[in-house]
Amino acid sequence: HEVRSALLISKTIANEAVKYVQVLNITSANQMYVPAARRFGNVEEVNILCLLLQLVSASAMTEHAGCFFSMAAAHRIVPFLTGFPALKKAFVGGYTSSSSERVEYDRHDRLTMPTDHLVMFRNLVDAFRGASVAGTLPEG
Repeated sequence: HEVRSALLISKTIANEAVKYVQVLNITSANQMYVPAARRFGNVEEVNILCLLLQLVSASAMTEHAGCFFSMAAAHRIVPFLTGFPALKKAFVGGYTSSSSERVEYDRHDRLTMPTDHLVMFRNLVDAFRGASVAGTLPEG
């Protein structure tokens, strides 16, 4: 009986806690699960840090060896973001492998893998455009 009571209390606390979450940081494509996103109705900011991974060479930590574009993340971003009704701000990019610094998709020539990353990026932009036109993403 005590174990069951503890589990019920734990579940109640978890359900209540999601009401107070306003910012989510996503570091893996596997974390972008739409049904779970819908539980976080008050989230206003989502930072997706798994689209790009800035690779740093082992010989010189300051020299960038290139960027990796995650196809798994690219396919999940737009449907995931539509699960947040209170969303006001989203960052879509990545982080460096040597630190937690943000990386933006600012120069496609820095991307080294996969070779069709430009096509994948255009598909992601089209998905954002389609969701915006359909009204499933907030304006702004």
